[in-house]
Amino acid sequence: MASQPVVLSETPRFSEDSSQHAFQMLWNGALQRYELETGKDLLAFPFANNLLAPSLRPDSVVQYFKEQNQTFKTFRSSGEKIMRVLRPIVHLVQLFIDAGAEGAAASNVVPGGKTIFVAIGALLKAANGVSELYDVIESLLKRVNACLERVKTYLELPTPLHPALMDVLLRTFVQVFVVFGIVTKYCHQATDSDSKPRGKKGMRAFLRRMKDLFCGILGHSDLLIAVNTNTIARKAQPQVEFLYDTAVVADLRSWLSPLNPEPTNYEKKRRTGSCEWFFDDRFNDWRARAKGVFWVYGNAGAGKSILCSSVIDKLQADTTPRLFYFYFDSGDATKRDCLGLMSTLAFQIGTSRPECFGYLRRQRADMRKERLLDDRSTFESLFAILSQLLHISGPVYLVLDALDECHEYAQHNGLLDFLGQICALKEDNLRLFVTSRPEPDIRRTMDGKLATHRLSFHNDAHHEDDLRQHIQARISDNIFDKWSNTVKETAQQDLLKKANGM
Repeated sequence: MASQPVVLSETPRFSEDSSQHAFQMLWNGALQRYELETGKDLLAFPFANNLLAPSLRPDSVVQYFKEQNQTFKTFRSSGEKIMRVLRPIVHLVQLFIDAGAEGAAASNVVPGGKTIFVAIGALLKAANGVSELYDVIESLLKRVNACLERVKTYLELPTPLHPALMDVLLRTFVQVFVVFGIVTKYCHQATDSDSKPRGKKGMRAFLRRMKDLFCGILGHSDLLIAVNTNTIARKAQPQVEFLYDTAVVADLRSWLSPLNPEPTNYEKKRRTGSCEWFFDDRFNDWRARAKGVFWVYGNAGAGKSILCSSVIDKLQADTTPRLFYFYFDSGDATKRDCLGLMSTLAFQIGTSRPECFGYLRRQRADMRKERLLDDRSTFESLFAILSQLLHISGPVYLVLDALDECHEYAQHNGLLDFLGQICALKEDNLRLFVTSRPEPDIRRTMDGKLATHRLSFHNDAHHEDDLRQHIQARISDNIFDKWSNTVKETAQQDLLKKANGM
């Protein structure tokens, strides 16, 4: 059966006392580490209060850095490159703060993420107009920016983040802060008159040592490698990946509003061991045929849904083509229109494999960016998404029961239009199995161009055998023990003669 991803329940964002305590401990430790490395109290810098102001937004922070360093001629010539790299980092830090990770825990005593702004200001100041150091800082910022781009994905989730995830993100930003402090220390050494490297060779050797230093801290390309050396973060990482995926799935579910593809009385529509006669050469030929469409039709109550459930059970044993299904139900208002089917299939297929998941997530992001969230309700937009999902999903079985219970099957952009359009796609990996009553519009569509295989339940000998076994099983119940064998036989024959299916 189509897998149903778990919905992540909403959780508070670092509102508990323990989370506030952990927040304060982490940043206090980071500030102490900074002072130990640099010999300076970061919060005592004259520009600290300006950069820690709650009202200061990212663009103003970047502009402040630019103005404070304009006195250096070398910064005026190369500073724009640093600003270009610095801009997204500042925005990511602000995104982290806005995500609610700090909440009431941030204070004047423990200012939290904005201390990174102060650390950047101190780092630029420590370069002291030395062009080579600006080059090193630019290289460092590029590495940090590349690493934090991964963090951005988590921070842009529309649903509340789990405390375990926020804990890892907090540690990531604290690590960035510490890295800035260590590099600031070496910038001070490079510009200090007592320890300044002598000559160009000395400076080059010193710069190499600095690059090796933050390469060792950051890893070759990923800050999270450094973070994950921390035992807690390393243990939390699988949980973080799971929480992220399930949060995205929850967002996709909210967007598409998929339905439960199974009928409310699903177990009553299944009968173990029945319909084995159906899985013959004709069935296997349909499975092997590119773009095969198998239509089974019969009157109401003929047992089409039981056959459909047996087909689903059979196809589940084949793990190569992925199986997706949907039961229409005229008694359920949500399960009798084509858009409900399309949104459910889009969700099923879109969460079935990484490639499909990535595509559906990008579609969601694009629609949110363009404010097109209502576009999901149109036939055209859902069909475009489904077309692409079928293209990238690989071999697929689609099983649809009770087409006639879709109230709009014959309308423009209704169910029959949808079936015709997906069968017209250039996707040889698609196999379609459908059941319905032999309604005139459905019959014309299936007989005209769609169905490659057909079966009528009317006077089918194999189906009657299944029906006979079903009646025998029911008459054998204990409640009929008082009936004589003659009465049971007569009842069985009458039921078989007058039965209208199962």
